[in-house]
Amino acid sequence: LLGVALSKVPGRLPEAIEQYKAAVAIQPEYADAHTSLGIALASMPDRLPEAIQEFRAVVRLRPDSAEAHTNLGLALSRDPRGLSEAVSEFAQSVRIRPDPAVQKTLDNCREALRKSRSPKPPA
Repeated sequence: LLGVALSKVPGRLPEAIEQYKAAVAIQPEYADAHTSLGIALASMPDRLPEAIQEFRAVVRLRPDSAEAHTNLGLALSRDPRGLSEAVSEFAQSVRIRPDPAVQKTLDNCREALRKSRSPKPPA
């Protein structure tokens, strides 16, 4: 809870991250702490790989959670190399709980992936 409070105070996100990490260390199966840590890390561009790791932990702990798959998909979609896996995560989320917003994100990612795989015209 201290991490949640700190995350709302401008400039205190690094401290919030440390609190979330402490919660995960004490209770590694606490999915909500992994989620909060992932969200905090994802808000810092240089920490995206760590955020993805936390969201993967949540999917492992809650494989039937649409939100867990959506969070992982969002983080993965921020890296062009993760787009294919992001599509899979969004698709899983929509299978678990149909959501028009997630479906639109899935469709957009599929289109971006298709464009990234199509041959480029000669210059």
